[in-house]
Amino acid sequence: SGSAKSASGGWWDWSPEKAALEFLWHSGRLAICGRDDFQKRYDLAERVFPVAHAMPMPDQSAHVDWACSEALDRLGVATPAELAAFFRAVDLAAVRAWCQAALRDGRVVAVETVDVSEGRARAAVAVPDWRERVRRAPTAPDRMRALAPFDPLVRDRARLLRLFGFDYRFEAFVPEAARVYGYYVLPLLDCDAMIGRIDPRFDRERGVLEVNAIWWEPGVTETPQLLERLERALGVLAEQIGASTFELPSAQARRRARSASAASRSSAGRTSSAPRSGRVKTSSSKP
Repeated sequence: SGSAKSASGGWWDWSPEKAALEFLWHSGRLAICGRDDFQKRYDLAERVFPVAHAMPMPDQSAHVDWACSEALDRLGVATPAELAAFFRAVDLAAVRAWCQAALRDGRVVAVETVDVSEGRARAAVAVPDWRERVRRAPTAPDRMRALAPFDPLVRDRARLLRLFGFDYRFEAFVPEAARVYGYYVLPLLDCDAMIGRIDPRFDRERGVLEVNAIWWEPGVTETPQLLERLERALGVLAEQIGASTFELPSAQARRRARSASAASRSSAGRTSSAPRSGRVKTSSSKP
């Protein structure tokens, strides 16, 4: 189970036994066969997966081709670095070589994308039918959503910054003194724009989703209509985690959060002023 504890170190504080289990899991020799609370249980992969799913080990060329092709199919357009980051299974040099070969074979096309954070074009590759995919793509839902830290849209922080100009860091693994926003800050997506972030906390005893602070992106103005959209998004989030209500910080606390220095963690939202609250909608309600 990996519960043995001996000399350990590093940020994760893994024991040598835990590190070995993780290595064997990543290499495919072990599989997770169950969990006891937060503790994983491992077994040999051949005893976990049915024989019908067993496949021969691919050679390195086939592995690189699969990783790059599948990543690009999901992303549509990407730089070599973004392809390498998608599965984190192939190094950047191998991805660059694959891109060059795929360009010669016509399996991908060369394109340029705009780097919003730097205001310049960046070379990338795209699937050959990218124009048709864009034409078929549905319109973004007209609602606001709080995204999980590892949502596909935000898991590649560099790509998120490049395409949306949204600088996001999941700070749960950052020492408290070095955090800029908070422990479990969630990005806010409104239609197709990243407009801000919230610092939520689930008070299980009260059954309340507390929002300690809200930070809007530059150029976003807080209006009653914007807060209504946020409240609908929080209603959905609260329902998903099993909370019965949610609470927003007071207007004074929100102003403090907006004016807090980006160089230090804001304490806004922790105030005795009465917060706004709302009841969770039933599952039949639309956000």
